[in-house]
Order: sequence, then structure tokens, then C-alpha cells
Amino acid sequence: MKKGSIGFNHENLVPTNIPETWKAMETLYDSGKARAIGVSNFSTKKLSDLLEIARIPPAVNQVECHPSWHQAKLRDFCKTKGVHLSGYSPLGSPGSTWLKGDVLQNPILIATAEKLGKTPAQVALRWGLQMGHSILPKSKTAKGV
Repeated sequence: MKKGSIGFNHENLVPTNIPETWKAMETLYDSGKARAIGVSNFSTKKLSDLLEIARIPPAVNQVECHPSWHQAKLRDFCKTKGVHLSGYSPLGSPGSTWLKGDVLQNPILIATAEKLGKTPAQVALRWGLQMGHSILPKSKTAKGV
């Protein structure tokens, strides 16, 4: 855990009333203060529940998505509902507890990169684009990947 972080304790969670929050976002959209409204980290279930009550559907659902975590069910659901999927961490999240291994060390990604004369990072980014996502890469270092 990072120094100064509060950690994950149930006492630190603040319940969110999604219908009320979404209604407020629709008001911002109607007023012209927002050109689009969307969600982040919504599962298929959460997105389905929101779509049932939303007057204005979300334009985008931003979730972690990369060659090791395809989000296929969610991606297909978003596509059928006209919600754009935007993938953050398209190069993976090294050190994450839920992923087995580093995305950029995936043998298939490495072999594809070598065959194409590209880096594994370039192949991972291209995968996201070819899947139809917008991609939001970042680096923890000034050098990048």
C-alpha cells in the first residue's frame, strides 16, 4: 500500500445513488455544460440497469481493456446499445493482482511484434484500435514503453 493511502475499508465507501447522479448528468447535458456524458467501470449489469432509467444513454463506458483482458461480453453489449467502449491501460497494469503475467510479455504479442517489426506495446495499442475502442495509454516513466 502506498504511503498516505487510506486503504480499502468498508467505512471509507460512500454509497452512490446512480439514478440521481445520472439525472444530474443529464441536466448538465441539457444545459449545454457537457457535450457528452458517460460512465467508467460499469459492468454489463450496471450498464443495463442504467439504460433502463436513462433518458440520455451514456456515450461511453471507460474500462480497463487490453489483449489479456478482452472484455468481450461487455464490448458486445456496449456495441448493441450504442455505447462506445474506451479502454484504459491498453498496455496492461503490471503488478496487478488479477492478471497473470505482464501483458507486454505475452508470447503471442511478442511473436506478432517481431513478425511485424513493431514493439509489443505497438501491437497491444493496435489491437485496441482494431477492436473499435478508443485507447488511453499512459506510462509511469518519462521514457514510456
